[in-house]
Amino acid sequence: MAEVALDGAVDHDRLVGADGVVLDPLVLDVGGEVQGDHEPSQLPNNSGVATITGIRPTAHSAVALPTHPPRAHLACILPASPHTRGRGRPGVTDETPASRRADGWCVNSVHEEITPYMDWLPLNDLSRELASSRDDLQTLIGQVADSGWLVQGPQHAAFETELAAYLGTEHALGVASGTDALELALRAVVPSERPVVVTAANCGGYTTTAARRAGFTVRYADVDPMSHLLTAETLATVLDETVGAVVVTHLYGRAADVGAVRTVCAPLGIKVVEDCAQALGARTPDGPVGSLADVAALSFYPTKNLGALGDGGAVATRSAETADAIRELRQYGWRGKYTIARDGGRNSRLDELQAAVLRARLPRLDDWNARRREIVTTYAAQASGKLTVLPAVGPGHVAHLAVVVTRDRSALQAHLDGHLIRSDVHYPIPDHRQPAIAREYAEVHLPVTERLAGQVLSVPVFPELRRDEVERVCEALESF
Repeated sequence: MAEVALDGAVDHDRLVGADGVVLDPLVLDVGGEVQGDHEPSQLPNNSGVATITGIRPTAHSAVALPTHPPRAHLACILPASPHTRGRGRPGVTDETPASRRADGWCVNSVHEEITPYMDWLPLNDLSRELASSRDDLQTLIGQVADSGWLVQGPQHAAFETELAAYLGTEHALGVASGTDALELALRAVVPSERPVVVTAANCGGYTTTAARRAGFTVRYADVDPMSHLLTAETLATVLDETVGAVVVTHLYGRAADVGAVRTVCAPLGIKVVEDCAQALGARTPDGPVGSLADVAALSFYPTKNLGALGDGGAVATRSAETADAIRELRQYGWRGKYTIARDGGRNSRLDELQAAVLRARLPRLDDWNARRREIVTTYAAQASGKLTVLPAVGPGHVAHLAVVVTRDRSALQAHLDGHLIRSDVHYPIPDHRQPAIAREYAEVHLPVTERLAGQVLSVPVFPELRRDEVERVCEALESF
């Protein structure tokens, strides 16, 4: 049985043993009993130094405990401990969310307890990967600076070659963002005499923005209620001779059936564009996403599965003609320096530093995607019958988002808030109901899209999530 000293006079902020080992969670009543893992002992009122017996040491990191308020319950909250799982977890109750006071304590209004603040579990946390790769990133930054190349230099050229090899396409061309990638891809393949672009309305508005910016008219098709994706069946009723392209989004990381979409588009001469922003690394029996259509758009926004240190994107294609068009369009329409040969060009370049970072991260992408799938699969197995976690099974899904479907989203959000778990909606407003354009689409009704917009909720998923954090989300989903 371990003996440890709680020395209020020396260090109010850490509960540690004499050997410096942090203790397992416990609940203290400053005015009386100390409850530990084994036998209780007594802590005298207003004691500055007390000996606590029966507390098992653990190797977890320290948890801050502010100066003890008199007659208050204190809870030391540490990860991956049986003391903090399930109902009655210190700092959080099932009856009511704990509120945070200005002095850093959580107050439970039902039980009138004061407990230390438990950090919210974020939806995503880029700082974890950045911290682990800090030295490598600093080296890359130094190498790029020393090279003298800041735009379209050797790192950029090498990344384009490596990305094309990863995707199995002949060409990959870096651009400034995923939205630019969509716009330039559409400009490259949509004939001027067929100015309609068909897409889904549940993907955040990115294709709508890109297509309208390029001067095209957007038409919407509904989505499959199970996959949330465009399918050949949902497209069939909206295709005609005015349609120049269909944009298929691999939403949430799940690969759409691009082959089936091409089957219904090809007889009408309609081009197919993949939006791979959320699904880089997904593989289908027909090949990797990004290689399945006439052209593909990719995003390297920092929260994507393969993210840069800022904005970035790429266009991938097997067509040399389309690749030439993208090269011209991304740099003012130039065919030669200062010679504008193609209308509609813009300044959209992936800078040298982002290319270097993406080169370094690309070899890790498959492992990151596997971890994401593992997390979502764990959630799905633990979810209660009141909700469904969209599955992320097999290489055709890279689990960009962990999406829950429920008929009572507001209640689920409140439940997750009570467990201090962040959530978000991807996406709450269908494109055809966005205020800027809703009047144009007043007669458009997409029943599946509109229903799902009120039922989807995203919960935390990123490769650096710890096991105890995954368990924390599982507990919340299971107890809803």
